[in-house]
Amino acid sequence: MPIDAYFDFSAGELPYRSIRFHTRTITDAPAQDWSVTNYTDSGALTRETRWDCLPHHIVQETGRRTITAEEPCDYRDNNRERYYPVKTADNRFQAIYNKYKAIADESSSEMAFIGRCGTYQYLDMDQVINQSLASARRWIAARA
Repeated sequence: MPIDAYFDFSAGELPYRSIRFHTRTITDAPAQDWSVTNYTDSGALTRETRWDCLPHHIVQETGRRTITAEEPCDYRDNNRERYYPVKTADNRFQAIYNKYKAIADESSSEMAFIGRCGTYQYLDMDQVINQSLASARRWIAARA
């Protein structure tokens, strides 16, 4: 649960970017040796994944290829599905997060806020896993 939702948005709502996934199967895909294409221009898509090009992926030769395209959007336009915290030059949303962090630190709750929605940071998956393991270790140690 996002930290702002946990505290009923009492200090304001933290904005997030979301992603819409569009999957299609095509028969006229050109041959290529890479599975992911990242688009860094101002186009509508940020990434496309060709599933048949993943290493060790067994594909029956049907002539069809499945491609998933990722389109960024506001999380409110995507069932409130949060993926990436919104960062600004003036850090106005970080200030809102800091209020929630202070409330959480002062509370007697045993709730642990981890991951992108709990820390309002962009985190890679390995960082989220490390946060989760560290949080679990602290919880276990506190009960030993």
